[in-house]
Amino acid sequence: MRILILNRVEPPAPGATGRLVQELSDCLRNQGHEVQTITTGKLPARIIPYLFSWLSIGVTAFLTHRADRVVVMTDPPMLALWIPILKFRHGKIIHWCQDLYPDAFPVIGIHFPEFVQKYLVKLNRWALRAADKIIALGECMVVRLRAYADNIAIIPNWSERDIATNEVSEAEPLTILYAGNIGLVHPVDAIVTAIQSCRHLPVKFILMTGGKGEEVLKNKLSDQVNVTFLPPQPWERAKTIQSMCHLHIIALKDEALGVAMPVKTYAAIKNARPYIFIGPKECEAAQLALAHGCGEIIAPADAVNFSKLVQSYTDENGLPNDHWRQQMQNARAISLPDSLEAVAEAIVAA
Repeated sequence: MRILILNRVEPPAPGATGRLVQELSDCLRNQGHEVQTITTGKLPARIIPYLFSWLSIGVTAFLTHRADRVVVMTDPPMLALWIPILKFRHGKIIHWCQDLYPDAFPVIGIHFPEFVQKYLVKLNRWALRAADKIIALGECMVVRLRAYADNIAIIPNWSERDIATNEVSEAEPLTILYAGNIGLVHPVDAIVTAIQSCRHLPVKFILMTGGKGEEVLKNKLSDQVNVTFLPPQPWERAKTIQSMCHLHIIALKDEALGVAMPVKTYAAIKNARPYIFIGPKECEAAQLALAHGCGEIIAPADAVNFSKLVQSYTDENGLPNDHWRQQMQNARAISLPDSLEAVAEAIVAA
């Protein structure tokens, strides 16, 4: 079977969706399928380059040899509008929804006139109803997607395939990790407030991040002695840093519920680490923490009380306590589905 995958990036260009594309492509090739990816690479965060990427990917996909399956992702935004057009040229079309546009535009600060936003919604409904299958990342996303189409499967993203569940030293102060991009769907001010609330605690923070919110974090937290900033690391080094940390921070804006998904949740669980989720309680990250006892939840508006949650994981010296140990065991006991195989199967079976 010949399969096309459309996305703005793939390795070595940075981007979480690029890793997903690479691992999915490898999985499908191992099953004997011919896979072609159509990308444009990293671009400046400006409208014109993204329009060029949208046009280039769509036209290239239309002109290339017929494929049995075409996987249309969501970077650049509104790439799904090519779905009805590509059906004239190719076989089954699968929309793998990582971020839901146009719903995401107001969340990331792009405010069109009301009539334009409504028109984009209508266009998106027309496009998604032409898809043979839609893959959503969670139930919250499905709630929004049902306004557009019905043929929806829920398959969460997977964490990096080779995360090691190494033991972490309990003789070191509690070390809290924020890893990954911090962008427009993340409550940057709430994250700053949360970390500042722990200024007086004998714990450590490692912020291994990039993205639009990084400069805000550095401006407001650079003088906090228990905070260390690291740029995004090569994967082997990132794995080592993850294994050194006791606790993860996962975050999502309230208004981003169902528009984007905090994928780092699955990395924390696979690494057998508890996490504190700063975001809406309806999100899958919050529901997993509640259902399995592997984390705590705090609303962005309550971030000033973040330190109380951190203290619940430590003794008087800032060392991990029994509550942390129990949540670590709970995280280790969670059996995550093999989402990579599930996505590959859904594409082939569409």
